[in-house]
Amino acid sequence: ICFVVNDGKQLCIAHAGDTRCLVVRRKIGATKATRGVHCEATASSSASKRATPPSSPPKWEELYSSLDHNCYDEDEMEYVVKRGGIVSNRKEDIRVFPRGMAKADARKRGLSLNMTRSLGHIVLSKEAGISPLPDIKLLDIEGSYEYLAVVASDGLWDFLPEEEVIEGLNGISLSSDHVVPPVRSRRAMRRGSKRGGGPLDSFVSTLMRKAMEAMERRFGGDNVTIAVLRLAPSS
Repeated sequence: ICFVVNDGKQLCIAHAGDTRCLVVRRKIGATKATRGVHCEATASSSASKRATPPSSPPKWEELYSSLDHNCYDEDEMEYVVKRGGIVSNRKEDIRVFPRGMAKADARKRGLSLNMTRSLGHIVLSKEAGISPLPDIKLLDIEGSYEYLAVVASDGLWDFLPEEEVIEGLNGISLSSDHVVPPVRSRRAMRRGSKRGGGPLDSFVSTLMRKAMEAMERRFGGDNVTIAVLRLAPSS
């Protein structure tokens, strides 16, 4: 779970689990200059105009990426074990489950997770070392930048690297008046959502499609949810 709060001056990110928040930023200003062709008068008597080539738009760059709370992180595994949990040693299917219970039985009863932190699971919090405590990160918001947060479940990040997500953002034309699309889920993709529109909506749909294709090639499926948030600094 990932929460993003913006008061116009500072961004507070608190997360627990394997939903990841990727925050990117780019300089404000240059995008407005590239929307149209700038024309200037020449010295000729006909006052003809010539176009100057637009400058390259600024690039989105990574500012922050949250740490996934799962069993692939050694510090997180140690944290769970100290709290009384058991971590399976199979690299392809690492799971946390209660001490004194077989892994297969725990999985049948819904008492195993591949996360080390989660909210609301009372049994695993008490008996398997799963922690509800979030990591908290504070980021200063500068007025000379615009910011986007890509918040997505592990169904995206397990199959697409962050670099590809940022590259996709840099490949679309996005001005300050574009509306951020609603949250997109795998279910919405399959039934054909008619909401949203514009470059960001197409961007999110492309990410969803790439993740679904990649996971189906590997093992058949996972849940995927993606939200893109525009974070505007206060004036």
